[in-house]
Amino acid sequence: MASDDAHRRVWQLRNLAVVETLIRNHDLPTMGWTVGAYGVTGGPHYAANDAERRAAIERWADVLGATWLAPHVDAGVTTLRASTKDFQGVAIMLRAVLFNSDSADQ
Repeated sequence: MASDDAHRRVWQLRNLAVVETLIRNHDLPTMGWTVGAYGVTGGPHYAANDAERRAAIERWADVLGATWLAPHVDAGVTTLRASTKDFQGVAIMLRAVLFNSDSADQ
């Protein structure tokens, strides 16, 4: 088990290093990140409104060359998602939650 944990830590640190490089080298909006051994997930949790959240995820997706998934709409809440399976060896999922009922227009 200890060797499995050591292996996961190595990959987690590598994934963190890729996100750190992106933040250092690009003028990108602030995101909240979950860094795991098998990839990272980020979202513009600190944006003040839907327009800022949408702009943040679009900017990150552009830099990553991410593929957009279909927006998910439920009860007036729209979730935007974009992902890349291999950005410098790392799987990255972006996710933004929009709360206005007109947010479904992509």
